[in-house]
Amino acid sequence: MLKQLQKTRPQSAAKAAGDSEYRKALKDTHTPERTARYWQKLADVSERITKQYFVKVRKTERGEISAAGLLRDANTESRLVASITKDPRNKQFAKNTDT
Repeated sequence: MLKQLQKTRPQSAAKAAGDSEYRKALKDTHTPERTARYWQKLADVSERITKQYFVKVRKTERGEISAAGLLRDANTESRLVASITKDPRNKQFAKNTDT
């Protein structure tokens, strides 16, 4: 949801009326920008990669599913895809490949 909102640079309180919808949403929800970026990275991971990660983790003894683990697997997958295709644009977590 935050990804769809237009962004602007942070502004002083005097200029807050001109802030973007994105900045207003962060302010209204008391969400730090770093947290919002992290959530957006998680949202960019395709459903296919997410399901593969869940299956892989459930097969291990620990079976501990985490956001960090999911992002790690997604980054590994994106590097693999980019190395095979030689196209750096394919480094986006294989986004929107699920249909």
